[in-house]
Amino acid sequence: MRNTVFLTLRMNRTTSQSPERKKFSAISFCHKLINVTKMTFRFYDRTRESAALRAFSRRVEDDASRMAIISGRRRIGRTTLANPAFTNGPPPCLFFHISDEKTAKTNVEAFWRFNAATLGLEKFPPPAATIAGTIEFLLKQSAKTPMTVVLDEFQNAETVEPALVTDLAVLRDKYRKGTQLLHVLTVSDGAGRSMTDDRFSPLCARACGELTLRPFSTGVIKTILTEHYPTRKPDDLLTLFAVTGGIPQYIKVLTEAGCTSARQMIRSVAQPRSYFQQEAETLLKTAFKSDCQVYFELPQRIAEGKSRRSGLASYFRGHSIDGHLFRLEKHFRLIERERPLGASKTTDYRRRLTDAHLAFWFRFLYPLMPPEC
Repeated sequence: MRNTVFLTLRMNRTTSQSPERKKFSAISFCHKLINVTKMTFRFYDRTRESAALRAFSRRVEDDASRMAIISGRRRIGRTTLANPAFTNGPPPCLFFHISDEKTAKTNVEAFWRFNAATLGLEKFPPPAATIAGTIEFLLKQSAKTPMTVVLDEFQNAETVEPALVTDLAVLRDKYRKGTQLLHVLTVSDGAGRSMTDDRFSPLCARACGELTLRPFSTGVIKTILTEHYPTRKPDDLLTLFAVTGGIPQYIKVLTEAGCTSARQMIRSVAQPRSYFQQEAETLLKTAFKSDCQVYFELPQRIAEGKSRRSGLASYFRGHSIDGHLFRLEKHFRLIERERPLGASKTTDYRRRLTDAHLAFWFRFLYPLMPPEC
């Protein structure tokens, strides 16, 4: 699809034009129209993940209620994946976005306002004041009509309705048989994963499957750049990967802004207070919340080349960093350990950032930010 930019044509009302001149004007207008149109960012890749979600939905119709999890870092496209996977299917799909800026009751009211018509209940008030109560109502409704409920940004339930994790496990055990509801939880790395994967969590091992979204591969990035910039050069592709790390939302921001050449991309991200400078900082502060200083500095030192544990520990004298390194690797999935060729099997690990965008941000953008940031 293309966004058409409408051009205003001035018509001379006092003089008439010849047919040849009219034809020439129409051709000129078409050329101008083509030159100023821009391609929108369509849905790319994720075919296997979409097929898996639709398979989960079919199993619900044949068997019983189930739960699936879509996990990944911020801006990776968790919600974007659920939209095309379910919106065209026969079972109705209800999106329940859990906002941490609203109370549980306000979240329920917003959900009901946008989804009551899908259930044919637009003339009725919300069935409950809590998210758990609303899910119980939908479970009972699914006994007659199969449906899918996407609990978007599920990690926000920890502050909006802390008992939801336990209540959801209880409701699943109580209504699983005899109902046909697919729960899809979209959770972010870090806090969201601890709510579903931690062995002490009530939801641990209750999902029928988990889809972990990864950044786009270089092949997909090449396809995207070629569609938006057919005359691309190798340096343009390299710069797009280095700047965005393959994160779909970051690629979308650059391509829709017309920044498709290496020079345009660097100029865009290096501007003071640019989207990319603020976004990475927001990502880290949102993910780390508590003890943000240590969690923030460890990836920074790793990006600078301090890959050994002993070298990292020298910056935090008097503080143990083993727990932080473990959570950065297992919960946040921001770092990974690598063993150099010929090194011991138990020691001498090196650590590196798994997020290419954060590695770029720490090395090149973070030093440019003013101290007050």
